[in-house]
Amino acid sequence: MCSRSSTGQLVKSLPTFSVILTKSVNASLSTSRFPATHKHALVTPVLKKTSMDLAQLTNYRPISNLSFVSKLLERTVASQTSAYLNDNKLFRPLQLAYRPRHSTETALLKTVNDALLAADQGMVTIIVLLDYSAAFDTVDHSIVVDILQNKFGVTSSSLQWFCNYLSGRSFSVSFNSQTSQNIDMDSSLRQNPWRRFCTFPMHRNCRLSLKDMESCSTALQTTHS
Repeated sequence: MCSRSSTGQLVKSLPTFSVILTKSVNASLSTSRFPATHKHALVTPVLKKTSMDLAQLTNYRPISNLSFVSKLLERTVASQTSAYLNDNKLFRPLQLAYRPRHSTETALLKTVNDALLAADQGMVTIIVLLDYSAAFDTVDHSIVVDILQNKFGVTSSSLQWFCNYLSGRSFSVSFNSQTSQNIDMDSSLRQNPWRRFCTFPMHRNCRLSLKDMESCSTALQTTHS
């Protein structure tokens, strides 16, 4: 694990360590293996708001700490994966989450524009919002691998890298100067930016398809006032 201070020192020393880090990343990609020593996360519960009840577990947000090298590897693969998804048009056309140059503002603009166009035609718009509770805690690793292979066409060494990356992961919880025993993980994904970005469309395919949502939205908007 790299603490905040040690990570800062490493960044300052990048000219010296860049060759070593580059070789580490290339070795991981060429062998389709993610270093086992970087698969363990130290989870620290952080109170969401200082005014909340300390005894209520739901008031805490789990923060996973991984090593600098682990994050570097993840971001490297994230960059290549996002380019692959974009180049091959594998994102849903109306998926606005976790995509370059897309945001919640894009979603709001799209929704408001559609509502105004419907109103001009004398129709009433009803919005149905679905919220997956702790969605990334429910992602099964085997389902992610299956979607990567069968829906996104990821095969051979690339697929092997993802399989190795997801396997053998564990975490422990640190709280009040005490640390729990290691716990193995066969589901759930830590919510760092790249993992949410790369696995959101995969997770979405396991749930309600966007096509179903579009049909639902169209049906709702055909109600005239």
